[in-house]
Amino acid sequence: MTLTAFDEFHLIQLANQAVDAVRRAEVKATPALKRSRYIWLKDQQDWSRRQLRQYLDLRRLNLKTHRAYRIKESLREIFRLADSREEAEALLTRWYSWARRCRLEPMNLKRAVSARRGAFSARGRVHIPAVRRLRRRR
Repeated sequence: MTLTAFDEFHLIQLANQAVDAVRRAEVKATPALKRSRYIWLKDQQDWSRRQLRQYLDLRRLNLKTHRAYRIKESLREIFRLADSREEAEALLTRWYSWARRCRLEPMNLKRAVSARRGAFSARGRVHIPAVRRLRRRR
């Protein structure tokens, strides 16, 4: 049996692609989003002062892009906070439920993440066999 594993980098990469797709769709209706791509894709700790000010201004507009960004950042927090496999699975299950209900089509990480959701090790690797067990319980 082949064991497929996906690490933090690849899951965050999928989330970044989804956030960018939401931003691209929304920029047509909200010109204030122009030139804001890297705010949504960069780590918050790496923002310049200008990017921080721009983010604070955009956050007040109740944008779909901001909602997608919050979903992505909460996924990133799972990798930062989870100390054990069980804790990571519980956090990922709650995150997955939120992402599934967010009503942002590009954030449809349901398919991508549900295929990857399962047993986490403390190092942040996701192993596929546990997914099959989770699906059978439903």
